Amino acid sequence: MNTQKDRLFAFINLHGYSVREFERALGVSNGTIRHLNDNLSANIKEKISAKFPQVNMDWLLFGTGDMLKVDQSATQNNAPVYQNNGKGGNNVTQGAPMSTIDKLIEEMRAQRESAEKQIDRLLTIIENMNTPK
Repeated sequence: MNTQKDRLFAFINLHGYSVREFERALGVSNGTIRHLNDNLSANIKEKISAKFPQVNMDWLLFGTGDMLKVDQSATQNNAPVYQNNGKGGNNVTQGAPMSTIDKLIEEMRAQRESAEKQIDRLLTIIENMNTPK
């Protein structure tokens, strides 16, 4: 990823946004992100930094470091860690640190599970609509 625009698109993709959704989140007009030059304007940098504080601006602007900031308070939380116990379940270990990336992964899993439940409910409704009475 050579340009700021390339890195921005990598960040957008990681978070599962469409470019339009990302533009809405920033409060910019349709096409603003897609039609950026290779370097981001000061206005766009400010909006990204304010709306997405987890992005490492050094990475976004210069390609140095990791994409996401390491939140020291997040890595020191005593969050549970789930490990497969080999028996179809999980063992929970308390006191292990949870990184920012781990939190994002857990959040994405929860969102996916919620979406899957909603899809199942909708499929049930559709099947009931198609059942002859």
